[in-house]
Amino acid sequence: MKENLFKFIRATKQPSVIKFLDWYNETKDDKFNLDNRQVIKTIIKNNNYRLVDVINDGDGIFYNKFKIKTSNHQLLQFCDMYSIDIFDILNSDVDKIKMYQPLKVDNSKHLVTAFIQLTDEQIFELLEDFCQELELSYGNLSIELGLSHNYLYKVKQNKKIPNRLIDCLSLRFNLRGALFKEFFDYCNFKGWVDKSEFIKDPRFLKYYNYSSTNKEAIDWDELSESISKLAGYIVNLRDHTVIAEQAGAEDLKEWQGKTPIFRVAVNYNLVPKVWKDDIVEFLPHDKFVSSGIYLINEGEEESLCHIMEVVSNDRKHYFVSKRIDNAAFYTLKEFKKIKIVGVCSYIFRKNNN
Repeated sequence: MKENLFKFIRATKQPSVIKFLDWYNETKDDKFNLDNRQVIKTIIKNNNYRLVDVINDGDGIFYNKFKIKTSNHQLLQFCDMYSIDIFDILNSDVDKIKMYQPLKVDNSKHLVTAFIQLTDEQIFELLEDFCQELELSYGNLSIELGLSHNYLYKVKQNKKIPNRLIDCLSLRFNLRGALFKEFFDYCNFKGWVDKSEFIKDPRFLKYYNYSSTNKEAIDWDELSESISKLAGYIVNLRDHTVIAEQAGAEDLKEWQGKTPIFRVAVNYNLVPKVWKDDIVEFLPHDKFVSSGIYLINEGEEESLCHIMEVVSNDRKHYFVSKRIDNAAFYTLKEFKKIKIVGVCSYIFRKNNN
């Protein structure tokens, strides 16, 4: 698990993530130009929440100053607490952002990303691993994070981890985005988090599912050819074809061999949240967990779809989309007739830019 994280970090291209560091450090190259307070007010309003509720949920991490001025660090904390992907805010329409049930904040630890809270000692150990595995000095790692050359040396001397260091580390090395899965597994391997506490939590699955892994980061043509030669099964979806195959033994180790995993190569316009050349892995599961990507059985074949739960007039409806231009509403009674056979466990995104 430790080796996985740093193997993928070494493969991460700096230009794809440096723009997020520019935003956080407020450099002249910042392209996002966000009003953090307005962003949070918009999200809160659209989710029928109040600012005072956010302050109370934070159990002291926001203070009253949060009402007047919102720092980039506070915006990240807000996202982490409500399981919001910061990159959704930076890259898409804020009006569509959904707030989830707040995570419990441990004030004795640092909120590094959603679901990962670490002590000073654990973060110092993390920094040592970064320097050792990436063959960087404290000075060079500081520069990678957009900080002064002696920044980490001063941190080590003071024996206290500042919030800025944590945020820059998570943004520079994509620990909040494409490599969240690897980072969480690394922390789980270290004993800093317990994966078993979250594996059935829809909020966690939202993060873990949409995280990417570069273990299949080979040429797309080679990947298509290798998949087509495997003895799997074909999932036909109107004028598109989705190729699925049983995952190998190495993949099963991550799930302790309890359940098989299906890997699916998908066409970009099948469902929301899936893009061209993505690879989606599924856990066999027969129940609706939360809004997301599913395999459903329709007679003699399986179809890939996006299912979203909608509550209207105190009644639940289900929005089932097989393609962006082909969607239908189902009542609960109708929805029960749909046989779910798998839920997305995570997505590998070929292009992380």
